Amino acid sequence: MKKIILRRLVVTVAGLIMPVLTLQVSAAPGDLYVANRTQGTVTRINSSLGTLFANGLNGPFALAFDGSGNLFVAEQSTGTIFKFTPNGTKSTFASGLGVLFALAFDTSGNLYAVDEGSGSIFKFTPDGVKSTFVSGIGSPVSLAFDSGGNLFVGDQVANAIFKFAPDGTKTTFTSGLNDPVGLAFDSAGNLFVAENVGGTIFKFTPAGTMTTFASALNGPTGLAFDSSGNLFESDTNSNTIFKFTPAGAKSTFTTTGSPSGLAFEPTLHQLLNISTRGFVGTGDAVLIGGFIVGGNGLWKDTQQAAIEATGLAPTDDRESAILATLPAGAYTAIVSGANGTTGIARVDVFNVQ
Repeated sequence: MKKIILRRLVVTVAGLIMPVLTLQVSAAPGDLYVANRTQGTVTRINSSLGTLFANGLNGPFALAFDGSGNLFVAEQSTGTIFKFTPNGTKSTFASGLGVLFALAFDTSGNLYAVDEGSGSIFKFTPDGVKSTFVSGIGSPVSLAFDSGGNLFVGDQVANAIFKFAPDGTKTTFTSGLNDPVGLAFDSAGNLFVAENVGGTIFKFTPAGTMTTFASALNGPTGLAFDSSGNLFESDTNSNTIFKFTPAGAKSTFTTTGSPSGLAFEPTLHQLLNISTRGFVGTGDAVLIGGFIVGGNGLWKDTQQAAIEATGLAPTDDRESAILATLPAGAYTAIVSGANGTTGIARVDVFNVQ
C-alpha cells in the first residue's frame, strides 16, 4: 500500500487549462506479522527487518486479519482473542475459550476459531456474537477457507483434513498425515498443508491430488502466502521463517524466536459496482470512467490534522488536499473550479509513506 497526498491549487485568472494527471501507484506486498509464542510478542516484518507490534501477551499462537486491517491474536495459554487496530490499539474480542490453535475469517467478516481443548470450531460475528459452528472433532489445530466458502480443518488426532461446507456438512478431504498444524490456500485454489511432526509441506489440488512441496523442515507450523504467490513457513524448532517461491525454491526470510502463526497485512480496497458508457474515438477522444475516492473544497475541512502531520500542508486555506491510501493501479485526478470559477490549476502528488 502507498499513502499519497493530492493537492490542488487554483489561481483565478482568465482562461482555464484542464489538467489530466494519471497517477501510477506502486505497492509492495503487505508486511508479514509473526506470533512469537514463548516471547509473548507479535512482530511486524518488512523485507526481513522486524519491529515489535505487540508485547506482554501470554502464548500468542494464531493470527488473522479482517477486511479492515484489524489484527486478531489468539492467546493459546489463556483462551483469549485480542483485536488490534492498525495503529496497535488493543481490545479483548473474546475470552473464556480453551486451547486456541487457529483463526480464519470468512468472506462475510465472521471469525472462526479452533478450540483444540473442546474439539470445537467457534464462529464469531463481526460484533463478537459467538456460536458453535461444529463440535466433536478429535483435536482440531488448523483452519483455512477456500474460495467457495468451504472450511478446511486439520485434526492432529485423526491425522486428517476435514472439509465443512458453509452449512456445516462434513466430509473427509484427506487422511494419513502426521500432525497437520498449518493450512493455507494459494490463489489457484491449491491447499498447502504443514506437517509439524513430519517436517513436510504437502500441496493438494482442488481435486485432492497430493504432491510433496517441501521436506526436511524442523517443526513447520504456520503458513501464509504473500500477494506475489510466495509461501512463508514458520519453522518453530529452528526459530526461522522460510520463504518458498511458487516453483518451490527455498530461502531463509528471517530468524525470530519461537514463530508460530503468520499473517500478511491485507491490501485495503473497497470499490464496487462501477459502470459507464460513451463514445470512444481516436487520439484524445477517449472514454474516462471516473469515480470519487474522496474530495473536499477547503483542505482544513476534513483532514487538517492528518495533512499537517505529513509536512506537506497547503499554505493557503483556500486550497484543496486529499490524503489517501491506495493500492497499486492507475488513477486520474480531475480539477474543477469552486462555484463555477475558472483559472490555472496545478496538481501535486506526493508519496508520504
